[in-house]
Amino acid sequence: ASNKIMMLAFRAAFLVYSLTVAANRRILMLVSGVSGILVPVLLILILPITQGGFIEGGELNFGKLFLSPNVYAFAGLAASSSLYLSSLFLADYSNVSKEPEAYRIYRRDAVLLGPVTFLMSLFIVATLQNESKWLYDNLMRSLAWLIASAAVFIVGYSSLFWRRKNGSPLIGNPRAAMVCAAVQYLLASAAYGQAHLPYMVYPDVTIESGFTHPETFRALFWSYVVGFGLLTPGFVYFWRLFMKDKKYLRNNEN
Repeated sequence: ASNKIMMLAFRAAFLVYSLTVAANRRILMLVSGVSGILVPVLLILILPITQGGFIEGGELNFGKLFLSPNVYAFAGLAASSSLYLSSLFLADYSNVSKEPEAYRIYRRDAVLLGPVTFLMSLFIVATLQNESKWLYDNLMRSLAWLIASAAVFIVGYSSLFWRRKNGSPLIGNPRAAMVCAAVQYLLASAAYGQAHLPYMVYPDVTIESGFTHPETFRALFWSYVVGFGLLTPGFVYFWRLFMKDKKYLRNNEN
C-alpha cells in the first residue's frame, strides 16, 4: 500500500511540476502519463492475489505471481481501461467545448481502445478457469451479470458511431458512451464481487474472519460513507466547472 501511495505522490508531483516549468515539459508530462498507467496496474494486482495460490508460508511468491497469465490479463485490463475511459472523458469534454479536431482524435483513440479492453476482460475469464477454478465456477453462476455488462458495452461502443440529427459532420455520442461505460463496469464489478464471496483472500481469509469484531466493521463502513459524502460535492463541483461552465469551456474571460 505504501508503494502505491508513493507512486501516486510521485505522479502528482511530476504533473504539477510539468505545468509550472517550461524546460523539459514534454519529458515531465511523459513521466506523469506513464506513472498514471502504472498506478492502476499496480492497484489491480491486488485482485489476482486475493484469488489464492500466490501466498505461501505467509509470504507472497513473486516468481509465481509474475508467471501467471491471469495477472497479466488484469494488468492489461487496468491499462486499457484507464486509456479507454480517459479517451471517452476527453472526447466528451472536447465535444462540449466545441473542439472538433480534438474530439476526432479522442474518439479515434476510444474506438481503438474499446475492443482491446473488451478482449482483456475475456482474457481474465479465460485464465481464471485454469488458475482459480473456484472463482470461475462462481462467476459462471453470475453469468447474467456478465452478459448484461457485455451488452451495455456493445451499446456504449456503438454510440461512438451514431450519426447526429443536427447535420453535424461529427460522429458519435461520447456522453452516452461514458454513461454506458460506467454501467458496464458496475455490472462487471458486481458479478466479480458476488463470485468472490465469502472470501477476501482465498482460502484463508473470509469476510467474517477479516473483521474480528462487529464494531470494527461498522466503524469502517461508516468511514466509507462519510468519505463518499465528503467527496461527492467535490465531484459535482468538478463536473459543473469542466462540463457545464460554457465560458470556461471556450476559454473566455470576463
